[in-house]
Order: sequence, then structure tokens, then C-alpha cells
Amino acid sequence: MQIKVRCGARRPARTRRSRRPRGRGIVQLLTQLEYNNEQTRKEESVELLTTLIRSSHELVQPYATPIAQSLIAKLEGKTVRVRVAARMLEALGELVQMGAEHMQDHLDALLQIIIDSLQDQSSALKREIALRALRQLVSGTGTAIQPYLDHPALMGLLLKVIKQEVAPHVRAEAVRALGTLGAIDPHVLSMGTREFESQKISDSDGLMPGIGEAAGDRVADETVTALVRILKDETLKAHHTDTVSVLIFIMKGIDYNARLPFLPQLLPPFLRTIRTCDRNHRARLLDNLKELVELVKGSIVSMDEENREETDFLAEIID
Repeated sequence: MQIKVRCGARRPARTRRSRRPRGRGIVQLLTQLEYNNEQTRKEESVELLTTLIRSSHELVQPYATPIAQSLIAKLEGKTVRVRVAARMLEALGELVQMGAEHMQDHLDALLQIIIDSLQDQSSALKREIALRALRQLVSGTGTAIQPYLDHPALMGLLLKVIKQEVAPHVRAEAVRALGTLGAIDPHVLSMGTREFESQKISDSDGLMPGIGEAAGDRVADETVTALVRILKDETLKAHHTDTVSVLIFIMKGIDYNARLPFLPQLLPPFLRTIRTCDRNHRARLLDNLKELVELVKGSIVSMDEENREETDFLAEIID
């Protein structure tokens, strides 16, 4: 199907006649999902549908709404097996990437399904695809931070995945999801109500000022601790560069005084990552180090003097 769609893009005259039959093929796939009781056939149908959505937005666009309605109804009914449900989530994620206007009426339902899937401990595949669908939903609709306000438990779920998930690729997907969702004032998050939706959120970086409450400090501490744990894990070396970018993003979103306690925890694995990383990633990491030094300003000098017996941070940075 991928080959046929790519050929159609290069030779539209040869495939134009077959577009209507392929439209009937989409209806046939949805019919199999609805009435076929064989789980293997359902999974194959969803995989074909996902491939078609990913390969040809133009063809699928007229059918986007009925596809979304059919998949969400099946997932809400919880009548499909785990692997089929995971593939359905994958198809919905691709559908959101295709165009947010087709999914506006279904975003709340899709986000709730994603959260329920993150809590499903029976399948790492389902959790991984749910995290990917979350990233696609946020990037495709431009609703950074808003999911935290609508579902205050979401942050805790993501942190739980980062801290407790056994599969490294699932933890890495959770880190990417955190970066895509953006930083939010932990005090606002801890309130857990929608009355803060009217508060001003910066359009430039999606950050909100005002960290300093005890609950906010705790959330920031747990987030940074979880990300630093990933930096220290050599088995996740492929994801260290992205993890550093998320950490710098978080540092930008918190107050100056709140950044300082994290430096002794953050700098050693950060500097080690710079020394041991792939040469192609070193320039990016050095840019991140520059940003961090600019964020903490002269405090890194005083911190270096206080901790010199344990680690000479300035010497390591200069080296």
C-alpha cells in the first residue's frame, strides 16, 4: 500500500481512477473493525489503515471524521484486545498529525483514552504507543500545557513511567512527551482545577512564572531527579542528548533561586555526557551547557567553591 501511494504521488493520472475504489477500501476496513470477531484480522485492518493515513493524507482526509469516530468508539467500549487497542491508538495519533480540524470534537475523548492506556500495566507496547500518540496530539493541535490543566494526574503518570518503567524505549518516549507538553508552574498544577485556564500563558515558550511553593518544589525536584537518573543510565545513552534538552527547558521555566539546588545533582552527569557522547552531538550539548551557565550566572562559581572537595565543576567545564 505504501508503494502504491508513493507511485500515485508521482503518476497521479495512472491512479486517479482507483481513488474511489480505495475510498471503498477504507469503508471496508472500518466494517471489518466493526463486525469481524477475529482479533488477528482486526489488527491487520488497523495496521493497513494506519499505513494509509501515514502515506496519503489527501486520500484519507474526507474519511477522517468517521475513522476517528469508529476507532474512539471501539477504544471506549474496551472490547478489543491489547494489541488491537495499541494499533488503534497508533492510527489515531497519525490522524491527529494529518490535521487538527478533523479531530476537534474528539480531542477530549482521545486524551482520556491515552491516559487510561498509560495506566494499563499489561502491555509496554500499548504504553509506548499511547505516549507517542500524546506527543502527536499536542504537536498536531498546538495544545501545549493544556492537557495538564484538563487532567492534573497526567504529570504524575509521566513521572511514574520515567521512574518505574522497565522498558528503556518507553521511558525515552515519556521524556519526549514531557518535552513536547512544555513546562508549567507546579503551583498551578498542584491546584488541580480549571480556574487557572484564564491565566496568561506566554505564547513564546509556554512557561508560567511563580514557582516557589512547597508542592511546586516537590514536582520540580521529582522531574529533574527522574531525568538525571536517565542521564546516569548508560543503557539509555542514545537518549541522553534529548534528556539534556528537556532539562535545560525545565530550568528555563523555573525561578532563578529554584534552579540553584539542582546544580550539584545535574552538572556531574551532564559533563560526563558531554565527554562521552557521540561527536555529532557534542556541539548541541555544549550549546546546552552555555545556556545553563547563562541561566545560573555567577552562582556556579560560588557552588564550585563550596563543593570543590567533592567535584571541581569549573575545572571540568574548562577541560
